[in-house]
Amino acid sequence: MATWTDPEPPQHPNRWPPNLHPTVAPVDLVADYYRALDTHDYDALQNVLDPGFVQHRPDRRFDSREAFVRFVRDDRPQSDTTHRVHTRYVPDAEADGTPDATEVLARGEVLSAEGDLLVRFVDRFRIVAGSIVELETFTR
Repeated sequence: MATWTDPEPPQHPNRWPPNLHPTVAPVDLVADYYRALDTHDYDALQNVLDPGFVQHRPDRRFDSREAFVRFVRDDRPQSDTTHRVHTRYVPDAEADGTPDATEVLARGEVLSAEGDLLVRFVDRFRIVAGSIVELETFTR
């Protein structure tokens, strides 16, 4: 079990073809996801997501990588935000018995450009073969 806070997590180089990140630690892949959102790097965002990526959140669901990236790029209600992640957690063993999948939980806040708190969140990432295949978002 690993729980920690790291203000500037390491970034992996985007030298692999999309969705083939075999040597990237799952927490680094998650850090790259948030970095891509905050810097509006939609190519990098697409590269960390599996083509069959699905996101579940309280207000909507995205059933493909393309639909999610399109929403983030074109339709977000507020795009000038920063994700401040306080804690990442990787369970010791997979509860569902899937040996090739990894779950990463991230707890944090979304801040406006002015630094105001917009929402607190917990994201549950499911990572398979070096790419994010599922994201479930919980907010309050």
